[in-house]
Amino acid sequence: MPMCFVEAPQGLPVEAKSRLHEKLNRAVYGAYGIADIRTYIREYSLENAAQSGRADGKPIRPICILVGPQLRRLDKRRRLVAEITAALIEAYGQIANVDNETVFINEYASHDIGWLNRLHRVQPEVVERSRLLNSWVPAPPP
Repeated sequence: MPMCFVEAPQGLPVEAKSRLHEKLNRAVYGAYGIADIRTYIREYSLENAAQSGRADGKPIRPICILVGPQLRRLDKRRRLVAEITAALIEAYGQIANVDNETVFINEYASHDIGWLNRLHRVQPEVVERSRLLNSWVPAPPP
């Protein structure tokens, strides 16, 4: 299950958060083809965030940290980063500096992920899904 964490300033309206969750879900599903996706928005007040060591009262730049299985296909990774970046810019463009968005992708091999009390690499259905994920077989639409 891929997980997407957005670290951002406070102030995004509920409707905008809902749209951001939908866009992040679409982007992650488009890359991984896995329906079980978690997205989280962590908000920080001005006094609880600093950039370059300065808490100067300006909203922090939003970032995204994506955690999931290995995604070796460069075309999928590029599209994923582009879609997440576009979603962050659209959501936070009015309340934060969105000139330099950053998306971190933390990937884990199947032997480093546990699910249903077992490692992924010993579960045939997960091994097959991982093989398809990194092949040229397109994922079905959500």
